[in-house]
Amino acid sequence: MPRDFDWSRFLEEAEKKKVSSRLPPTWRPEKPGDRLYGVVVDVRPNPWDKTATTLIIRTPDGREFMTPRNQVLLSLIDYWQPKVGAKILIEYEGEGVRKPGKNPPKNFSMYVENPGEARQEEVSVEEAEAEIVTAEEVEEAEKPEKELDAAADYVEECLRIYGALHQNKLEKLLQQKGFRVSVKDVLRLGVFEADKYGYIRRREEK
Repeated sequence: MPRDFDWSRFLEEAEKKKVSSRLPPTWRPEKPGDRLYGVVVDVRPNPWDKTATTLIIRTPDGREFMTPRNQVLLSLIDYWQPKVGAKILIEYEGEGVRKPGKNPPKNFSMYVENPGEARQEEVSVEEAEAEIVTAEEVEEAEKPEKELDAAADYVEECLRIYGALHQNKLEKLLQQKGFRVSVKDVLRLGVFEADKYGYIRRREEK
């Protein structure tokens, strides 16, 4: 190792970026408008659910917080894909509409600037806020895929009862159920197939 290695600079950087094995407290916003912002110092599986992603965020005053395991927040994390070193802002927007038998969802918005993506020019607050993706926008973007999955499940159910259905009949059944996807959309999933007479069956596994 070179004798002129700058250990003071190294220790200064280490102090800023080091990651502890101890888990910091979970961020728990109390009212709409509460914010968590700073630098992502770690991205790891949630300690209680390995399928969920947890961010460790260090705030400008040196405190660290762990993001809560919240489905809306997980969708935003999946959308933005924050990396270690990213600048991040998370804002709590309050509770959404409660569905029967369920607790009301907690809504969040998020903005991320990953390392290497920082812009050289100054960005106004209005421009930054325009880039924040809200929970509603994430949910809206996921609707077509979710509806296609639900339509495929319905087609599967119909075929279990009838064995095979003509495409025209199946199209009407989808419309009656309120689906906005067509039989052709469902066929693109590769789970079902149509014969030359237009009858839809489940594709046999080979």
